[in-house]
Formats: sequence, C-alpha cells, structure tokens
Amino acid sequence: HVKEVEQLIGKLDKLGYLPDRKLVFLGDYVDRGPAVRQLIDFCIGLQNDGHVMLAGNHEYTLLRAMQDGPDRVKWVSRWGRNYEDSTLASYGIPYRSGQSWEDRADELRQIMPQDHLRFLESLDWMYENDDLIAVHAGLDPLDDVEVQRQQLLSRAHPNERGPSQLLSHEFARTRAYNLGKVVVSGHASRFEPYVGPDRVMLDCGVDSGGPLVAWVADTGEIIAR
Repeated sequence: HVKEVEQLIGKLDKLGYLPDRKLVFLGDYVDRGPAVRQLIDFCIGLQNDGHVMLAGNHEYTLLRAMQDGPDRVKWVSRWGRNYEDSTLASYGIPYRSGQSWEDRADELRQIMPQDHLRFLESLDWMYENDDLIAVHAGLDPLDDVEVQRQQLLSRAHPNERGPSQLLSHEFARTRAYNLGKVVVSGHASRFEPYVGPDRVMLDCGVDSGGPLVAWVADTGEIIAR
C-alpha cells in the first residue's frame, strides 16, 4: 500500500507536521499488498532521512522463514500458511505448482536486493522516548517492563514462539498499562483508532480497505489518509 503511505506523508507535510517531528512506523511492510517491493524502497528512503521503522510480526516471520536455523521449517510453514500474500509476486517470483514453501523462501532470499534484506534485518523492535513506547503489538501488562525493554532493545528471541510484543493480539488489545508513558501499537485491526491517556492503538485494517492513520504525539491529533 505504498500509495496510501505516500498520500498520508504528503498530507502530514502539507499540514506542517514533518519539519520538526520524527515519524515512527509500527511495522508490517510486507505481505497483503500489491507493491511490497516499492514500499520497502520508500521506507528505506524514510529510514535514511532519520525516521524510525519498527518490525512487525510479518517482517519477523519472513526473516525467520528466510534464515537458516533449527526452527526454520516451522516459521516457513507459518509464513506460507498465514502471511504470504503478494510479496513473492512483487519481487517477480511466479507461483509454481508443487514448489515447497521452503523453496519459495529460498528463492525470495536469492532475489531480494541486499538493501531490502538489510532493511528488514535493521528493524528495531521498540522505540522509546520520554513520553511514549512504540512497539508493534504492545507490552505484556503482567511482566516487568524493564525486562521487556531489555529484550526488545537487544532483539533477543525469548522462546521458540517468538516475541509476544510483536505477535500477540491480546497485548495489542490491552488498554491499561499505567507506566507513566503512552504505549503505542498496531497489529490488531479496529474500526477506528483508539486514543486514551496511556494507550494508543492505530491499526485500522488498511490491508482490508480501512484507513491508514497517524497519531501526532504532542498534539493528540489523528490524521487519516
């Protein structure tokens, strides 16, 4: 959905929000869109300009599917079964009857430009400043935030299931944190964004026709494409 991203950023620029603010993207740049390759090119440009690009569950799963490791078969299966939709096509990889998902992941790894692979590998799992914590799905409200902070900043794989802060729909729907900071996430699609005193949820289902939205942290405004 590169057109939607370009349009939203253009709107933010016209409204005067960009010169002295940093954009923080919440992840999910691959799958379920007709122009994944073009979107990653656009995101690389934004990243080079100093904006923050966080990892979502789709990037995490795709990387695990393309990387060798003892759990790769599981992640390849998860990627092929639940996520992959148009990413292969955007890189010019046609559907081949009888080809395994592992072979498709191998082909994508070979064809994907190195700067795209480096982009995916560079994505942070969390962004934090004095006022907010941004993470794709959210934080575990029952776990110590400092433990989670260290895990997310180091991008340490906590277990074979992967980081719940990128994968959990339960965390993405949790409203109360009381951390003294606003927790901002996407991941779980809603009909409209939720903005509370310590919680912001911004996924409005752009992949299924919903709006792409931005939250202006210092004014509290929601800007939709």
